[in-house]
Amino acid sequence: MKGLLMKDLAYLKQSKALINMLFVAVCFIFMGNMYVLIYPGIMASSMMQTTFSYDEHNSGMKYLMTLPITRRTYVKSKYVLTLVLALCSLLFGLVMVCIRSIVMGGFDLGEVATGAVTCVFVASFLSSVNIPLIIRHGIEKGRNISSTLLLVIAAAVSFGMASVISMLDTMSELAALTVILGCTVIMVLTSFRISLKNIEKREY
Repeated sequence: MKGLLMKDLAYLKQSKALINMLFVAVCFIFMGNMYVLIYPGIMASSMMQTTFSYDEHNSGMKYLMTLPITRRTYVKSKYVLTLVLALCSLLFGLVMVCIRSIVMGGFDLGEVATGAVTCVFVASFLSSVNIPLIIRHGIEKGRNISSTLLLVIAAAVSFGMASVISMLDTMSELAALTVILGCTVIMVLTSFRISLKNIEKREY
C-alpha cells in the first residue's frame, strides 16, 4: 500500500491541484474562518478523485491489477489517501486561520474547532460518496452519478437541516462535535465496505 500512496502523492505533487487550492484558499482568507477551514476539505476530496483519472489513463488499472497487490489494498489506499489529504488540508486551514487572526484580528476557538471538524467531515463525506461509485462505474460515469446523488442528498438535507441544527443546539459543543466525528467514522467504514464489494465486481 505504501507504493500506491507514493504513486498518488507523486501525481498530486506534479499536478496543478495543490497550487489551485493554495490560490483559492488565500482568496477565501478574507471571507471568515469557516470558509478557510471548509474549502480545503472540499479540495482534498477533489484531489483524491484526480488520482482515479491517473490510474485509469491508458488502461493503467489493468497494469496495477497485475502487480502484487490485492484489490482490497488498492481500495484501502484510496481511503488512507483521503485521510492524509483531509488532515493536510485541516493543517493548512488552521495555518490560514492563524494568519487571518494575526492580520485581521478575532480568534474564536469554538468556531475554529467547529470548522476543523467540518473540514474533516466534508472531505470524508464527499469521498465516501465518490469512491464507491468511481470504483464501480469508472471515473467519468462515476463522477456524473455522484454529482447527481450529491444534489439529491443536499436537497434532502436542506429540508431537515433546521431539525438537525435544533438537535445539535441542545447539546454541548463537545458532544455535538463528538456526534459529528462518530457519524463520519461510521460513514467512511460503510463506504469502505461498499467499495470492496464494488471492486470485486469490476473487470479490468
